[in-house]
Amino acid sequence: MRHPKDKGLLKTNSRLEMELENGVQRWIVDISNWNPSPHCFSFAMSFLPNHEYSSITRFVELEDQKRALVSRLLQYALVHQVLGIPFDEIIIRRTPEGKPYLNETAYEFVQNFSSYFSSSEWNHIMHAGSSDEMLHIFYRYWCLKEAFVKAMGTGVGYKLDDVEFHHMNWNNIFVEVAGKELKDWKFWLLDLGRNHSVCIARGQPRAATTSYRTTLKQIKFDDEEYYHGLHLPNASFTFRTVEDLIQVIYGADQVPSDISTKFDVSEDEGCERARFVQQLG
Repeated sequence: MRHPKDKGLLKTNSRLEMELENGVQRWIVDISNWNPSPHCFSFAMSFLPNHEYSSITRFVELEDQKRALVSRLLQYALVHQVLGIPFDEIIIRRTPEGKPYLNETAYEFVQNFSSYFSSSEWNHIMHAGSSDEMLHIFYRYWCLKEAFVKAMGTGVGYKLDDVEFHHMNWNNIFVEVAGKELKDWKFWLLDLGRNHSVCIARGQPRAATTSYRTTLKQIKFDDEEYYHGLHLPNASFTFRTVEDLIQVIYGADQVPSDISTKFDVSEDEGCERARFVQQLG
């Protein structure tokens, strides 16, 4: 919850926040009273690509065909409305298990976020080389920006295209905001595995939002104290297992040595859900 003094922040709704909210859509289509004529059914199906037809007509019962048709119309309509992709350009593929996914290139994906990067950052992303390299650089810049705004407590409400990062081969990273370098910040960027980037941002407590500062015990430091804190060693990550966490919570002496954990995936009223099951002894 934000501090009452931050009334301006409560009223702020950045373009990114709005897009994130608009990107979360939950639609329900009631087909119980929809009884189309053969002509109307064919007309509705004509909006779909030809390769989708067999997944509808393979059913014998009309009710099953209706469900299959509406399921696919729903997917295409959502993609069209949320992402703005022309209906005839939408390509939805399916996994071997039948789960749908949007077949979008790396270039098409990053284009959705072009307005949140400076010209130099965007140029670096666009000239990265392969699709994998493009995504890798995109996520690195995004990781830096997200760490910076979260360290201040502003989240995605900050104007991200004003935040420009510079580096020497991803070392000696520094940030400029609206063209002004912030010298009292340090950033560390590292990769955890192939597809995960992690950024640590460290800055002056006074740069935090008013609501965030009220949660801190101390926000004023002299130059020597701040310099010491800013240049503390960058600690490495420690990998833990689920069993490790349970031992921390319950105490290592109280948890049986044969503790086991598993994920039990079941189906409940047609909806898949994951339930974490903990077995002790």
